[in-house]
Order: sequence, then C-alpha cells, then structure tokens
Amino acid sequence: MWSFLFSLVVLSANPDPGWFSARESDIEDAKCLPARVPEATELWTEIATNFSVDELEATFNDLHTEFPVQLKGEQRKKEIYVQLLQDYLGNEGVLLAFIHIEFGFNAVQFSRIEQESLYLAFSAMPKGFHSPKKNMKLKRVEMIDQGVLANATLSFSNLWLMQNGAKRIYTVIHELAHLFDFDASDSENWRNISGFPRIISKNPQLKESTLVSKYAARNQWEDFAESVSAYRLNPWRLLLASQEKYDWIRWQVFGGKQYLRMADCDVESIFSEVSDELRDEKIRELVPYPYIAGALKVAKMFY
Repeated sequence: MWSFLFSLVVLSANPDPGWFSARESDIEDAKCLPARVPEATELWTEIATNFSVDELEATFNDLHTEFPVQLKGEQRKKEIYVQLLQDYLGNEGVLLAFIHIEFGFNAVQFSRIEQESLYLAFSAMPKGFHSPKKNMKLKRVEMIDQGVLANATLSFSNLWLMQNGAKRIYTVIHELAHLFDFDASDSENWRNISGFPRIISKNPQLKESTLVSKYAARNQWEDFAESVSAYRLNPWRLLLASQEKYDWIRWQVFGGKQYLRMADCDVESIFSEVSDELRDEKIRELVPYPYIAGALKVAKMFY
C-alpha cells in the first residue's frame, strides 16, 4: 500500500509555528476534546460495565502474556476477569487496560504520563481512527538524534515525551491519520483536490493555497495527514484554506461530524447510525460527495 509506505516519512520536531497545521493555542481551543483523563474508579466502572467477557479475556491475555487465562463454565464471568485485571495491573495500570480494550492499542511500553497523552488523543477521534486490528503494539524507539517525534508505524521517540501535552496529542492524531489512510490520499479525487501527481516529482502542480502547513507540501500523504489533523484540531484553518478539502474529509473520513462549534460535540457520525444490513445503501444516500469508496471501506471495517 503506497500510502502506508510513504507514511514512514516522519513528523519532524520543527519549531516553526507554520510547519504544522495547528499551534498549541489552536489545540487548547479545539472543540470536543476530553477535559481530563478519568480517575481509576471511573475507568474500572466503564471496563466492568461496557465490555464483554471476550473483550476482557483478550485484554488480560494480551497484557499478561506469561500466563494466558481461559476460564470455562460458571467461572467465565465478567467480574472475574475484571478482578484479574485489577489484581495484575492495579489502579496505576487501569489506563493501560482501557486503552487496549477501548481503542485496540497495546501501550505496555509507555509510562503513565505517555498513556495519558495517548488516551486524550485517541478519545478525541471517532471510532474509525483507532487500531484496525486488536492488540496493535505501540512502540518506543530511540530517534532523538534525527529530531523525530514519531512515525506512521506508531513508533514514538523520547523526543515525543519531551514535548508539551498539546504537541504530543497533535503528533498522535497526525500519525493516526496515516494509519487510517486506506489509500484515500492516493485516490484520484484527493490528488485532484490537492494538485499532487500520481508519481512524486520535483515540481508537482500543487494547489499551494489549499495547504494547511509547510509539512503538508511534502507529498499527498502528508497533505492528507495534516489536513485531517487540521480538521480535528484547527478546523477553521482547513475550511478557509480549502472548502473542497474540508468537505471531502468531513464526509469521507469523519462521516459528517464536525468540530467547528461546541454544538458539534453532540452530533454523531453518520456511520454510527448505519446498521450492517443497510450500510452501503445508507452511506450512498447520506454521503453527498461523488467519491465514496473510502467511506464504504472504512464503514465496513469499523462500524
């Protein structure tokens, strides 16, 4: 997949405020972001209430790999698996369990502070942005010398931890956009909007006025990730730069959900309202944009 290969181009720690599509102040003012990380008791209650026995069992075994447990018969109850997780992880590890069971990521290599940034970034995005497979391992790597924060394999450097909370959240969302990119940025429709050619050249016919950051000028994959990041964290910037890009991302990526005003927080993505049986028909009916293949593919995988 070309988009995945080229998403290995890393997110550099360039201090230029125009390098990225959202500044720290933009992120702090972004709508519908979670206000805080829930307390341990709140997370344990949600884990015990909202997830199935199968999900709890998988989470315990993925995080406690030395001694996998598969309870049978009357012993196979939610409360027993919750107790096993509590005994193994304690309150300090509840966030690790929640990130795994809710978002599909294994953050066992990350500290509590890092897990809090991951939680806030994951919680800011709709369901389709989370791991396309369960137990996807997030990685810690040494890349300080190269000035790299993270890359699209969801590998994060020590330099990422050195950033403030807003920059860490921005980095996670940018890389999630790469992970989410099921060839969307390589579609003819996106290339027509952005002006990037199918084959990378030294002089692409960019529509520079539609770029939300300097980093977006690298290629169509970074343009896509930066545009998605702007849509979530600095939407007015994307809207003013390109109504066409904004509309494309709104419907192809976010299922119609917007983040321009506080009132948008209570509006669900259309994907969450579509049943399996009516999915293709309803999306074709609801998505008012000619290129809907990406939306159909995302809906089939995540909803």
